[in-house]
Amino acid sequence: MTFIAAEKHQSQVPALQLLVALGFTPLSQEEALRLRGGRLRNVVLDDVLAEQLMRINRFTHRGREYSFALERSIENPRIIIVTDRDDLDKQIKDTFKSCDLEPIRATSGAHLLELVQNKAPLVTTIINKFDTALKNSKLADEDPNIFVLVDESHRTQTGRYGGHSQFAAKMRRLLPKACYLGFTGTPLLKKEKNTLSTFGRFIHRYAIDEAVADGAVVPLLYEGRLVEQQVSGAVIDRWFDKISEGLTENQKRDLKRKFSRMDALAKTDQAIRAKAFDISEHFRQHWQGTGFKAQLIAPSKAAAVRFKEVLDEIGHVSSAIVISPPDDNEGNEEVDQESKDLVRKFWLSMMARYKTEEEYNRQIIDAFKGSGDPEILIIVSKLLTGFDAPRNTVLYVCKSLKEHNLLQAIARVNRLYEDGGTEKQFGFIIDYEGLLGELDSAL
Repeated sequence: MTFIAAEKHQSQVPALQLLVALGFTPLSQEEALRLRGGRLRNVVLDDVLAEQLMRINRFTHRGREYSFALERSIENPRIIIVTDRDDLDKQIKDTFKSCDLEPIRATSGAHLLELVQNKAPLVTTIINKFDTALKNSKLADEDPNIFVLVDESHRTQTGRYGGHSQFAAKMRRLLPKACYLGFTGTPLLKKEKNTLSTFGRFIHRYAIDEAVADGAVVPLLYEGRLVEQQVSGAVIDRWFDKISEGLTENQKRDLKRKFSRMDALAKTDQAIRAKAFDISEHFRQHWQGTGFKAQLIAPSKAAAVRFKEVLDEIGHVSSAIVISPPDDNEGNEEVDQESKDLVRKFWLSMMARYKTEEEYNRQIIDAFKGSGDPEILIIVSKLLTGFDAPRNTVLYVCKSLKEHNLLQAIARVNRLYEDGGTEKQFGFIIDYEGLLGELDSAL
């Protein structure tokens, strides 16, 4: 349950209506004090923001804590909620179904521009629509009573070498006098990419240990695991000698280069098989039948498909994959044709079954959030951040992660969950990549 401290007479404040629509439960100040054990903290507001805020109201959401309220005297305030993914945009839109407030979801750049021109009071959009909105228009709405709430504000807001990203610059060009509020659990603090330089000073900070102490999230337990991975060098050498008979030295060198890549792929496949066996046994022994589920983070799309193939071959746990469509411009993620073909074949099978990418994502995600199969959800990058499935309890990490990406990933398993008397006590990080040092630095 998520709460916002607010007096009853404030229920008509637009920002509070918004928070209630997003799933917050109103509390009186007395109730809030009792819930938080009598502890209220002082909050320092940015000077610019302070001019637009009259009263501080406290709330927690997904383990993060903010302070936000609109001055009642602000005329015709408008709220635009900005995310960077369609699934997050849809998720926010769907939270309003049980509330009288009905946001309008921008379906295109032109539609977003139309909503701004028509002064729609509550809009949700993904940030790239600002780019298309301004391609054929130089409109700038200089209304200062627009409040732009940017979710996951560590992403998409800064350019590669500092300053605003292309999308963020277009957003600020369209809404030059709006009040921008960034929401993130992992602010970027590097010189070239800095969330504070984009949004200003922190309004409030809420550390992980505070969230655990407040009962907003469960504590995390870490386990590093090593698996046996044996490669027979003698067999490989005999095979190479046999196929290279009669070749010149140059031809042998060329063959050896090709073989080195094949050898690396063979070792990769062997590592996947070893880890998959260990994961299958670990989940079966500790979690199967409990109602709790797990995510497996694979290093690539091809690896994700291979993990599922091996888990299916073992047959002890059920699994599913959620990835984005195959793309030849993805860089060196899938370096060999066999891996590319494997991913394409998998994707075609998903499209044959689910017809559309949206339906593929929806059905698998809904099933994972439910009590039935799949028990393990295999991912690469998609659903690594901004994905909320409270029964998700175990994170099998088979991909190198660092800094904010690592923090975002481990937050997938710290959500509170209780069902039929079964209560989640901890989230578990099972590390196959030796990330303890990175995890310590990130935290």
